[in-house]
Formats: sequence, C-alpha cells, structure tokens
Amino acid sequence: MHPFLLDLSEFLLDTIFPIHCLGCGEEGPLYLCAECIVSLERVRLQNCIMCHKSSLDGITHNTCATQLSPIQTLSLFAYKDNRISRAIILGKYKFVPAIYAELGHMLALFLKEKYDLSQADFIIPIPLSPQRKRWRGFNQAEIVAAQISINSNIPLSKALIRNKNTKTQKDLNKKDRLENMKGSFEVSAKANLKGKHVLLIDDVLTTGSTLLEATKALKEAGVTSVICVTLARD
Repeated sequence: MHPFLLDLSEFLLDTIFPIHCLGCGEEGPLYLCAECIVSLERVRLQNCIMCHKSSLDGITHNTCATQLSPIQTLSLFAYKDNRISRAIILGKYKFVPAIYAELGHMLALFLKEKYDLSQADFIIPIPLSPQRKRWRGFNQAEIVAAQISINSNIPLSKALIRNKNTKTQKDLNKKDRLENMKGSFEVSAKANLKGKHVLLIDDVLTTGSTLLEATKALKEAGVTSVICVTLARD
C-alpha cells in the first residue's frame, strides 16, 4: 500500500474509531499509554537462540555457535503479556501499522539505553514475500527496523529477500517451522555485505527458525556478524 494511502487510512480509522489503550482501555493518542508501558512485562533473561537456555545478553553459547549462527539475540517484551500479544496480533492481522511504529520506538530506546550497537553497519528487517506484503500493505519488521534506524543513525537495508511464499509459522510445530523456512531467504545480487555487521530485526522470536535461516543467508553472502533483535519472545 502506498504510504499516502496508509496515512489516510490511519487518519480515517482514528477519526471514526478513536484509539483506546490496549492495556487500560483509556482513549488517547497511543495504543499503549505511558502508564501501561511502564508495567509491560519485559524479558528478564535473554536466551541463546540455538539451545534456548539462558545466556548473558543473549550471546550464542560457544558450544552452540556455528559459522552460520548469529552472535547474539535480544528481545524486549515477553509475548505472554496479553497486552503485547494483543498489540502484535492486532497490528498484523487487523492491518494497523501504527502499533508497530509505537513498539518499534520502545525497542529502539531499549537498545540505545542498554547495548552498544554502534559497530553495526546495517539494520535489516526480515522480509515478507511480495504476495504477503501486497495483502497486508506493510512489513511489520520493516516498520520496527525503521524506528531503530532513526534512533541509532544506522542505515536500514532491504538487501535480504524472501524468495518463497512460506506458510504462516504460528500454525506449525518446531520441526515443521524449520522445514517451512528452509531456503526461504537470499541476499540481493546488488548488495555488498561482505565483512559487514548486521542487526537483523523481526517482531516475535519463538523457535528462532526464521531468524536462523535469514542469518544463514546473510553469512553465506559474506556478512561477518549478525545480531538478532525482536520486539517480543514467546
């Protein structure tokens, strides 16, 4: 969907259907008000994306790491917090991109306050297939990535391409998720990522299969290191 049409649709929705906080129900300018944001459940202990066991700052354990794995994985919110899961589902399936801009801004501030990511050369969102992006009208990971880029001055790149229209991951078990994502990504032939350090962005981390497959494509294209970042962890 064209950005102008997105802005127009959001204006009409806000006018006809005023925004109410998904936490307390109060009417206001945001889908999560300032008071509710403070009480949102955050991830207390980051995990290794390979074994899912606790790891300091989400560093991939030496015993788990491979040449094709990310060096670190960071998530801000606990998906089990109903306010977060409702926000993410509403944004994605009721076509409300503004929710992802709000959550992305929170994630950007979290990263800026807690972690030194200044060595990153590019921020790359997990891409949607062209068919799904046309249907939804936006890529939620791209909106989140744009917020991080704005707050960090790290350029956003769309070098990663989804080369097949996979099934929705939420309907699959762990084994099927891995099989579903296999070979789903490639790097644009025009991109030169050799020796670069990348922040890879998605909305929710569950099994990690999407992020791992995307990281593999980036590493095979010559990327030196990948740090995975998500809004929430399930």
